Amino acid sequence: MQVAVIGAGLGGLAAAARLAGAGMEVTVFEQNEAVGGKAGELICDGFRFDTGPSLLTMPFVVDALFADLKERRADCVDFHPLAVLCRYQFTDGTVLRSCPDVETFGAAVAAATTDSSRSVLRFMAHSEVLYRLAADFYLFRPLSGWLSYGRGVSREKGFWALRHLPHLGFAKSMHRLHARYFRDPRVVQLFDRYATYTGSDPFRCPATLALIPHVEHRLGACTVSGGTYRLVEAIRELALRQGVQILTGARVEGIAHDGRQVRGVMVDGQTRRFDAVVSAIDVNTTYQQLLDGWPLPSGRRHSRRDPSTSAIVFYWGVRGEFADLETHNIFFSHDYRREFGELRRGRCPADPTVYLYRSCSYAPADAPSGHENWFVMVNAPPDLGQVWEHETQVVRSAILLRLKSALNVDVAPRVVSERILTPPAIAACTGSHRGSLYGPASHGLVATFQRHPNRSRELKGLYFCGGSAHPGGGMALVLISASLACSELLRDSQGLQP
Repeated sequence: MQVAVIGAGLGGLAAAARLAGAGMEVTVFEQNEAVGGKAGELICDGFRFDTGPSLLTMPFVVDALFADLKERRADCVDFHPLAVLCRYQFTDGTVLRSCPDVETFGAAVAAATTDSSRSVLRFMAHSEVLYRLAADFYLFRPLSGWLSYGRGVSREKGFWALRHLPHLGFAKSMHRLHARYFRDPRVVQLFDRYATYTGSDPFRCPATLALIPHVEHRLGACTVSGGTYRLVEAIRELALRQGVQILTGARVEGIAHDGRQVRGVMVDGQTRRFDAVVSAIDVNTTYQQLLDGWPLPSGRRHSRRDPSTSAIVFYWGVRGEFADLETHNIFFSHDYRREFGELRRGRCPADPTVYLYRSCSYAPADAPSGHENWFVMVNAPPDLGQVWEHETQVVRSAILLRLKSALNVDVAPRVVSERILTPPAIAACTGSHRGSLYGPASHGLVATFQRHPNRSRELKGLYFCGGSAHPGGGMALVLISASLACSELLRDSQGLQP
């Protein structure tokens, strides 16, 4: 069986490796000259940057990919658990370091804020329940309608889930849940920040997403030795060892079909025949560009969903060393509700929350001696035709002002190298609809559980993986998505019903 995979991001490469390992003939088409998608690499002026994801959670998902193909991940790429998950700094000067152990983290919260360690432990117990519900009924299973949530679940787990169903929090927002557990607005803001892991608004997304802190604290949070792109390279090599053909600089122009079944892909004006196609790029882009707006109900439904946030990213080579910073750093805005209100109106926030990632903290070769490589990102609205040159300059000034206040250092004259990534560039480079980072936002009561399935309901032979498909964005979920898409394809290829 011949399979085409569109896109050589982490999801596309993992899907290709799995399918080739199952005996299929797989060709990956990537429009860029290098693989990686959003998880790319930038090398300039002596500095190296990961262009996108910087934190790997649930590392066991990567281990499973290699193990399923009879290899050991540790032989190919190293992971290092983080001692400090993130350094948070608030506008009043409060600094709080989050660590994996929840009791130690709770003590740090109690020492820095008016909330108690007990409140943190109670909340983390709730977060664990949410994760267990999601893991059993959502994260690790392909979805083909509401009945699929319970298919194959043991009676014991089913009764446990029914007892805990009210915990899912469909009827309240993430922010409301956090405000119930914590009194200090700084702690509420810290936990509200986890909504951005899905590109969502904590005041609009369901409390279900409060499972994310459990994932980060309890299930492993790592850096990749040498930077995130080393993981991309390791999975690319894994795919090549399985016999995958990876074509870079090969832009897919369309998916050929007869109205019922895919027949191949169109590349360079010619149709290449394939029995199945796995789209590892944005679902909206797949429907609107590769299927030429063909009016499939799933495509229309998906196009009505709010896109997730995008980002403006500055890749700065900075002179000097900043020992007080950690690998991951957050400088919060003064008013989170106002910040997300501006994003909702399609504007970059005047006072943005700033994320700063320094891979040089664990990969010294990423910056010249006496310098650091700063990945500096703020949330931005999706591309709706804004004047991004103006937006970028306004945001840059706001970032520099925030960092000067927080670090008591004028960073501007220390920036010796700069590259910038905006929502239109994200869309052009990765095929993301309007530059959104995670496909649709998780807004609405059950939006978390209504992502696009990994198998087309209307067009046989078409499958989806990646951050815009089930179960969502982030490196671990993208790899799960690839696994689910492959299981659907392999089941269909054997003539079995899903």
